[in-house]
Amino acid sequence: MKGNCSDCSQAIAKVGKSGRCKRCQLVFINSDPETVARRAAAREAFNGPRRVVRSCPDCGGRMAAGSTRCRTCSNRRVASSPEVRAKAAATFRMNYNADPARQAEHRARVRATVERARIDNPAFFEARRENGRRHGPRNIDKSWAPEARAKAGRSISARRLAHIPSEYRDLYRDLTKQDLTAAERERIVLDHAARDRARIAAEMAALQPKAEESCGSAR
Repeated sequence: MKGNCSDCSQAIAKVGKSGRCKRCQLVFINSDPETVARRAAAREAFNGPRRVVRSCPDCGGRMAAGSTRCRTCSNRRVASSPEVRAKAAATFRMNYNADPARQAEHRARVRATVERARIDNPAFFEARRENGRRHGPRNIDKSWAPEARAKAGRSISARRLAHIPSEYRDLYRDLTKQDLTAAERERIVLDHAARDRARIAAEMAALQPKAEESCGSAR
């Protein structure tokens, strides 16, 4: 119902219980001693139980009501979780590989960090260079030895072809010489492996009655 404010006589679209406009009602609330005291008591009753000082079980510092740890210890606990770290690493790799601009930015940031560390701690980098001069040639010769290269090749192949059965990896390597994608090569090899397993299972099932018959006649 339309009307006028009881304090300033300004026209208002809807007259409430107070009979005032919004501005006059705010002035009344903040100036009336009884209303101010009532609101302060309600605020104290609401905030009182929440202001109980609780201690963090990890560091002994103060923490908010309803929390199990303070913010610092809670963040540290979450950041040290293997599941959280694995998820964060997977998200970073996905975003990094999908955005060349992000790759360039990350490389620039790493170079700037290394350069800043070199300036701040020259003794550490000098020790690194000295270790490289002392052990580098021997390590390079050792890593490029035929036995070391063959071992590294086997390790890399086993890791990259872990989803391919070991007895079919030569077939997969032969298919790389053809004009096929990795998904097509994988499908061909796994289908071939499945057919071989089915054939062997059928042969074993066919030999089972003969084996039982032989055992029966022997008895």
